[in-house]
Amino acid sequence: MPTVPLLIAFLLLTPSLRLAVRALPRRAHGPLRQWRRRFAKSPAASPPSGEKSVEPFTPLSPYDCIQQVSEGEKSLLAGAREGDRDAFDALVGPHIDGAFGLAFGLLHDREAAEDAVQEAAVKAWRKIGNVRTGAPVRPWFFGIVANQCREQRRARWCPW
Repeated sequence: MPTVPLLIAFLLLTPSLRLAVRALPRRAHGPLRQWRRRFAKSPAASPPSGEKSVEPFTPLSPYDCIQQVSEGEKSLLAGAREGDRDAFDALVGPHIDGAFGLAFGLLHDREAAEDAVQEAAVKAWRKIGNVRTGAPVRPWFFGIVANQCREQRRARWCPW
């Protein structure tokens, strides 16, 4: 088995192979250069032959970016607003692992991250009525987790 890496190293270091690798065609334009070339033109300029015309950029409103929520999630949200804990668990439960990853990334402490997610789940239960009807729950819950992590970092900060 040790001869295979040596053989590969020998083949890569052979001068004729090195020349063959150098002779490979390089990409004339990288993706960033293509992007700049495509979008740096003014919309009024006519495209060169062979290129498609580019539509001018129209900014989206924040509400255009909202994900579509499934009917099951809407019914779970309605149930959680009425006080059904099982519906709340089914709504927030799938996002607990991601919330823990976010909290651990912000706090760099496993126990503190677990506490932050638990406190965030309690706050989410109390404020479940604040979720917009058509909005997904995941970004709302992750915002609560991030704010809870910030509160914990502020609380344990020591100026000396």
